[in-house]
Amino acid sequence: MKAESVLQIFKDIKIILQKQNAVLLSHKIILQKQNALLLSQKNFLTVEELAVYAGITKSWIYKLTSAGLLKCSKPTGKKLYFKRTEIDDWLLSNPSLEKTSITEILEKRKSKR
Repeated sequence: MKAESVLQIFKDIKIILQKQNAVLLSHKIILQKQNALLLSQKNFLTVEELAVYAGITKSWIYKLTSAGLLKCSKPTGKKLYFKRTEIDDWLLSNPSLEKTSITEILEKRKSKR
């Protein structure tokens, strides 16, 4: 086999892999949209689901709940649940808070304990 034909085979493989990656990426996007749609139909969300739904990190959710800025329920005493309609209201109406103000609220709460 000549070096040119081997080089052409590698080029063809590269093109095939690029096309497969594009297909996988489009499938990933479709799955993300389906997941978001499913979450929008649930009445209650877990921390993990809320992170996906609202586009925020789990640690930020814990900080907001700890500061009393995000309402949640703990029916089993451990796992947090959030009412989706309240989350929707919060996302649409909550004033913008900077991380420094959240940190200040958390520090004030710790000092009261």
